[in-house]
Amino acid sequence: MKIKLALIIFAFFLKSCSNEKLNHIEFARYMKEVFKIDIKKHNCNNIYYPIHMQGCHSCLKRNIDLLLKINTSKNDFTPILVGVYRKRKLDSLICKLQKKHSCIIDKKQKIFHYRTNFAKPLLVHIKNGKIKLYKEVVDKYVPNVYKYLKNMNKEDNE
Repeated sequence: MKIKLALIIFAFFLKSCSNEKLNHIEFARYMKEVFKIDIKKHNCNNIYYPIHMQGCHSCLKRNIDLLLKINTSKNDFTPILVGVYRKRKLDSLICKLQKKHSCIIDKKQKIFHYRTNFAKPLLVHIKNGKIKLYKEVVDKYVPNVYKYLKNMNKEDNE
């Protein structure tokens, strides 16, 4: 029984590792095929933050507010706006976001054609051509993203 349990845990561990690696590969392929951005050629810190524009109003607002608070170089931080926002309530915030950061837009939601595990916003940190962090941002962890990005900026300035 213990051996079966150990094998099941080991198989689960292998599956989760391979899924994470697949997400990394697929995100890199998505960026290259859709936006002509080869993340393997990045020689510094870059953050990509795909966010679904057709998500719930409060989730979208919370994430846009977070992105507006972030003070970073336009080259270091790139929100990816997936889909089209159809309501008028957040138009002014979305315009501010696009002025503050170099956003890229995936109107046709092509990210869903790749196995990126995109459902909630993603925090994808690339350092020297490798994905350092690939994290789905569940609503309650939005403040942690802000702390992470703030600390990343401190590291870059040191």
